[in-house]
Amino acid sequence: DCHVHLPFEAEEEPTSTTSAGPDRAEKEVLLAAKLRQSLLPSIDQDKLAKTCVEVQCTILESDGSDVGPAVTCASFALATSGIPLYGLVTYCTVGLHDGRVLLDPTGGELEACDAEVSVAYLGSRDQVSFLDASGDWSGRSMTECVDTCVEGCRKMQVLVRGALLNSRKE
Repeated sequence: DCHVHLPFEAEEEPTSTTSAGPDRAEKEVLLAAKLRQSLLPSIDQDKLAKTCVEVQCTILESDGSDVGPAVTCASFALATSGIPLYGLVTYCTVGLHDGRVLLDPTGGELEACDAEVSVAYLGSRDQVSFLDASGDWSGRSMTECVDTCVEGCRKMQVLVRGALLNSRKE
């Protein structure tokens, strides 16, 4: 089970809903679903018969995709906790803005993008565990952008794996 808690913004009322988008609770449920879909393929569920794994994420501050850091950090946390995994999951987002490809854009850049694609990647199996795309792809190949996301995930995996090995030495 996954739970996500977003930061409370001072100008936002906790119970308000706007026509511009989902309210806070809906955003948290959507983020939790993306987190679950991204991480579940990495868990060796056969070794966890009759076991429930609960992942809780609290996002303190955000300036871009909330899902990416949550997935990568949760995967790291699962690995350090001894949960049997097939491998680490990393996550990258690519945005298209005026024909330019932006890897892991900031929040402002994401808002200005014509299209975006996000990928969760399980490197040990060379498997995309989650893919989400939106926007107008007429100016660029979505396949090319997915490949850019996967390459970003591979580079991130090297860093996360190094941090994991360093944490085990201590």
